[in-house]
Amino acid sequence: MKKWMSLVTVSMLSTLVLAGCATDDAENETVDTAAETETTDTTAETETSDTSSTEAASDEETVTASIVLQEEGEVIQGTEQEVEVEEGTTLLEAMQENYDVEEEEGFISSIEGYAQNNDEEKWWLFDVNGEMATAGAADTVLNDGDEIVWNLGGM
Repeated sequence: MKKWMSLVTVSMLSTLVLAGCATDDAENETVDTAAETETTDTTAETETSDTSSTEAASDEETVTASIVLQEEGEVIQGTEQEVEVEEGTTLLEAMQENYDVEEEEGFISSIEGYAQNNDEEKWWLFDVNGEMATAGAADTVLNDGDEIVWNLGGM
């Protein structure tokens, strides 16, 4: 009977040990599952943020315009460029963002170091899509595909 009691005791202890191990494994699985859930949630948040910023960027309308600087009808080397700006941007704002300009009361007096010269009767004038501008740069809103040609010269 002592052997039988010993066997029962060993059997019970083995069961408790196994049950204890099982509980530890179950707890570890719960912790691991929770960690996986956190990782998944973080990844989902990141993906949502990325999508939101992409959507926000695509909601902002942009226009692309081509700008050329000339002096006396000759293109000034290295001054031709396409600029991308938000819809509703004026030519003056686009010039300030993309070129070194000086302006007085909304009128550009110098671009990239090329300054107007009243004595020589040279002023910065511009054409929009091949036609002389009818408004100043501060009042000319850029449209997609506009071709702007600035010319430093006389009238």
